[in-house]
Amino acid sequence: MLLCLLLIQSGCLVGPDYKPQDVNAPAEWAGTQNTASPDTMLLEWWTEFNDANLTSLIERAMKSNLDLRLAEERIRESRAASGVVSSGFWPTANVSGGAFRNRDAAGVKTNLFQTGLDAAWELDIFGGTRRALRRQRPR
Repeated sequence: MLLCLLLIQSGCLVGPDYKPQDVNAPAEWAGTQNTASPDTMLLEWWTEFNDANLTSLIERAMKSNLDLRLAEERIRESRAASGVVSSGFWPTANVSGGAFRNRDAAGVKTNLFQTGLDAAWELDIFGGTRRALRRQRPR
């Protein structure tokens, strides 16, 4: 029992006190000397980082999302598709009802009432819904 308490307590211990490192940073940022106009530099701000990944991502975004509204609609569409897929985790229910009135040739009135309830819940035992949800999320 004592050994279990010691193990649990050791899991609650934290590391040494945080000490920030001293950083020798210049008082002012001196960017690279660029002869391009300020407008061009503002439009291509990411090139100052000299990062191929960042440049690739921004170029792909500019080619894929030609319009801001189109990009917004793609995000909304992705969220809706994700919501449809994630709905598989929860039970579904369907309620229906109807009322009918009939009068035959002899003048006899007949009333018919009908209701229905269906419920289903498919458990995600083998992870099909989880994998489908992962496919919907952007990488």
